Amino acid sequence: MDLMAEDKKLIQDLIPSELKFIGMRCEPILAAEGKEVKKGHFTTIKIEGIEIEPSTIAVLVNFVKNTRIEILDIFVSEKANVADTAVIYANESCKIKKGEVLGFLKISRTIPVEENAVMHILKKINKMLTDVEEKMEEKFVKSDWPIW
Repeated sequence: MDLMAEDKKLIQDLIPSELKFIGMRCEPILAAEGKEVKKGHFTTIKIEGIEIEPSTIAVLVNFVKNTRIEILDIFVSEKANVADTAVIYANESCKIKKGEVLGFLKISRTIPVEENAVMHILKKINKMLTDVEEKMEEKFVKSDWPIW
């Protein structure tokens, strides 16, 4: 297993599977090229393509990152919906290796794609409770009891 595959496995273990139910995923930002960076300088670096679908919001994750650099922005390429360049700031002079994890990108859907099992059950329970409430209302409001 190569380093990138190990990193991807670690990411899958760290990110709860529940996030997939709400239409969210976390993608590693991997360097697609090796590059020397100097402390205190801004530069761009090519990254492995990350697909960003329409109707999604992509946010940089700040709590898990490479300590030597800060990712400031991600650019979407001319290829539709693929992020392939990052703007970075170097915290120290260093060499970034090809395949190195630079950070993570959280991609969230703005439109629910599918209803998960939990939401389906909750809606079913809500419907059952509403039906019971309506039947109880009919019994008490429209009773046969004489009103004195």
